[in-house]
Amino acid sequence: ESVVGSPLYWNLERVQNYGKGTGYTIKADLYSLGVMIYKMLSGGREPLRASKIHEHHANLNNLRAKKTNIGWPKDVVVSDSLKQLVEKLMLPDAMEWEDFFSHELIKEDEEEEEKKGGELGYTAKEEEWKKKIEALEKMKEELMVKMDGEMKFHNKLQVEFESKEKVLRAQIEAEQSKRREVQAQLEQQRNKNRELMEELEKQKATMRQAINLLESRKSS
Repeated sequence: ESVVGSPLYWNLERVQNYGKGTGYTIKADLYSLGVMIYKMLSGGREPLRASKIHEHHANLNNLRAKKTNIGWPKDVVVSDSLKQLVEKLMLPDAMEWEDFFSHELIKEDEEEEEKKGGELGYTAKEEEWKKKIEALEKMKEELMVKMDGEMKFHNKLQVEFESKEKVLRAQIEAEQSKRREVQAQLEQQRNKNRELMEELEKQKATMRQAINLLESRKSS
């Protein structure tokens, strides 16, 4: 199984099969295409934000269960038809390649070419679509490389943060331990002081008894 590219471009099937050696189907490419089109339309924003693969897995499960939707930024103007296409590309089992090429937006493109008087044969059209798909795949690979870099940078920051947090926690624990030791030493000193005071009181009482005894002998 290939593990090239960012997990944020993986569909539910690929996430579930990751590490099992069972590979994935062409639906993974449909999902990646949907993510790529979304990012191109939204200025590079993610349709489903996640920093770790288990968070991405949860997002995909929620998407399948219709507990969440693909959000579109308010500043992005996209036709309902294009939104529908992107969302179907990203939903599990919602679209095949045949569905993609028969979508109204794609059909409109073909019909427009025919209206312009194009005399392309099936083979020529097939070659043209092949070039379009290759261009999209190349763009997807470039975006995946970029996302890989972003994920590595994020993971590096995460490791640094966790390392600093660990050091800080150790320092706090050491400080608390030191404070407990000082408190224990103070308590020991207080106990010793109490014992000394008790001993002094005993000595005072003994001296008083001795003085009283001497005074009684003098008077007698």
